[in-house]
Amino acid sequence: MMAVLATTTCVALMGCKKEEPKQPETVVETTNEAETKKETEAKQQKELRMNGLTSTEKASLLLIDAEGGNVVSGLEYKKDGSLSSRALVANADQMHELGHFARKKALDLARDIYGGKIDAYPYEYKKMNPCEYCEYGSVCGFDLQLEGCHYRRLSALDKDEVWQEIAREENKQTDKEEREDG
Repeated sequence: MMAVLATTTCVALMGCKKEEPKQPETVVETTNEAETKKETEAKQQKELRMNGLTSTEKASLLLIDAEGGNVVSGLEYKKDGSLSSRALVANADQMHELGHFARKKALDLARDIYGGKIDAYPYEYKKMNPCEYCEYGSVCGFDLQLEGCHYRRLSALDKDEVWQEIAREENKQTDKEEREDG
């Protein structure tokens, strides 16, 4: 319908030569082509899976399961149907804490940038760093050979350590607010 509408509009407004839409050719798949198509679709499905934290709320998990359970990576179940300890999940309180933590970090960064603090201080994690792919090295001026230039070394944290770090940051903020008020 859209193709016909676009063709008609083109003819009416611009005097284009009207061409009849072509009918798709009939394709007969052989067994190997059908298998390859299924393999390709499975590979695409795997690549398109969402990666990250999932809520443990029943409604969220039911929606994911309704989609075949293949839309989120990191969501693992035990044989009894309960979530595995390796599953990347968080309860409602943890999701709220994480959202609050992320907003606070974003505000802190925005204040720093507004205040003129724009130091180049990239991270390194497992011997990888974003500078390897950055097009702006000549602009930021970060160079390990210069005094004071070094990477922030990041290390892997397990789930419990992440939640402890978020709680520690939250406690720092609460303490700071209490000192300012008192």
